[in-house]
Amino acid sequence: MIKAIIFDYGYTIFDSEKQLFQTNALSVVEALAPKYKLILVSKTKDTGARLRQIEKAGFDQYFDYIQVLPKEENKNFENILRHYKFKPEEYFVIGDRITSEIREGNRLGMKTCRFRYGPEKNLVPIDNLEEADYEIEDLSEVLDILRYGNIN
Repeated sequence: MIKAIIFDYGYTIFDSEKQLFQTNALSVVEALAPKYKLILVSKTKDTGARLRQIEKAGFDQYFDYIQVLPKEENKNFENILRHYKFKPEEYFVIGDRITSEIREGNRLGMKTCRFRYGPEKNLVPIDNLEEADYEIEDLSEVLDILRYGNIN
């Protein structure tokens, strides 16, 4: 049963090139917040500006845990595992980068969902760690996966 959902920020929630939030991002997060622990992870040059952007858009009220890392650090979900103490298979990772979020989630035994959008949307996985359990092209598809995908 999924207890926590880890969302990537860049290109999954927010399109950095277009400077726009993804269509359906807020409604999906609003729908999931009452049922799951929501976690937001992001890497950026300016961590303070990123946190302000998240707060200004109102996303901070839906996430139980927000991790904004300096650009040069790698995403590492082990600290999230320690924070909540759920089993790895009780997490669902949603991200656009097979080389980052998907690889890290799979490495730890989490369920993964690739959002096919952004610079890596056409990348082909090079190994099993880059293969997501699910692939979507619209964030609203996450709701159906959690409802009907037999992962709960």
